[in-house]
Amino acid sequence: METINDRFLFIANTHFGGNISKMAREFDIRQSTLKDITSGRKNAPAYETIIKVLSSRNFKFNSDWLLLGINEQDCSKREISELDADDRDERIRELKYTIELQKKLIMVLKDV
Repeated sequence: METINDRFLFIANTHFGGNISKMAREFDIRQSTLKDITSGRKNAPAYETIIKVLSSRNFKFNSDWLLLGINEQDCSKREISELDADDRDERIRELKYTIELQKKLIMVLKDV
């Protein structure tokens, strides 16, 4: 699963039997939005869509997995140090982006 769209499709198939309508109701996301995401018509889900999935009461997804396709173990210093300079810089940008999204998520959840 290389893209976040692939991971949204995985969630739909694994947890909702491929039923986009059920997934849309569960996360309070427009069905057409999820269809665009899971079909690849949309490059990536909007921030608000990601937050709805990550803040679900019935499901708990690892934000690193959903956003980047990695889990915490995959972020070891050894792994990052083995990357070439361009890949390392890209991974650092991705991790910084994840941190910023997690900070925003924390702020949103504080207001709930």
